[in-house]
Amino acid sequence: MANFDKMTDDGRKLFLGYAQERMIRKYGLPSDETYLYFWMLCRVYRITREEGFVEECRTPVSPEAWAGMRAQGGTPAWPGSGEGTGEDAWRRASNGVAMTLYDVLCYAKDDAAATGEFINLNSLVTLISAAGNPGGGMMSKYTKPFDAHPDELGQVLASLGGVPQGKADVSYEMPVFDFMNVRFQLWHADEEFPAMTEIFVDKGILSYMHYETVWYLMMHYMMTLDRGLREKLSPEPDGGRAGEDENFYSWS
Repeated sequence: MANFDKMTDDGRKLFLGYAQERMIRKYGLPSDETYLYFWMLCRVYRITREEGFVEECRTPVSPEAWAGMRAQGGTPAWPGSGEGTGEDAWRRASNGVAMTLYDVLCYAKDDAAATGEFINLNSLVTLISAAGNPGGGMMSKYTKPFDAHPDELGQVLASLGGVPQGKADVSYEMPVFDFMNVRFQLWHADEEFPAMTEIFVDKGILSYMHYETVWYLMMHYMMTLDRGLREKLSPEPDGGRAGEDENFYSWS
């Protein structure tokens, strides 16, 4: 078993040892006898209650649609034509996504709460210096293509629930969970400085997850923007995404 697969399986086993009713109450999760349902970055995930496996719905779900699903409780009723009802509508979630959900559901402190105040992602290194900076080069990988296609990037951010915010050349605030936002900023290159991408996370994020999990989440966030931009530039059917967080795309 590959190392990342083993880490995910360890998280799955940990999840099974926690009280699921507490998770349901804390996050207001829709649930039924078979699954817990969780929303992240305009996708709904379901976690099998007996085995702990995580699956992703292929159909995007807006923040507004998810709010309606949460209000219903029980098994979510999909908006539109019920896209989420067939088994072919679901696929295995990537390891990074699964580990993020396990940690948020199991680790979050009783008093965990978003503050509405934001801190540069890289500044978390100064708060938890012993953990290092596992995602230090993550932003630079995507800055060049993002900088080359700012209009399309803005459309992708808006499609994920983002609203313009801030003074950067491309600047949006958007929900990563239904209880927490992130801020994205892209600064174009000028005579003195190269283009730069910055992510700002809520100051309360470490009350919901371990430091390392923040990077799993942000890797998935950047992959989501990257995939959305690629689809804008060259639309293709949405294919399987298992393992996406472990294998970054390469822009030439």
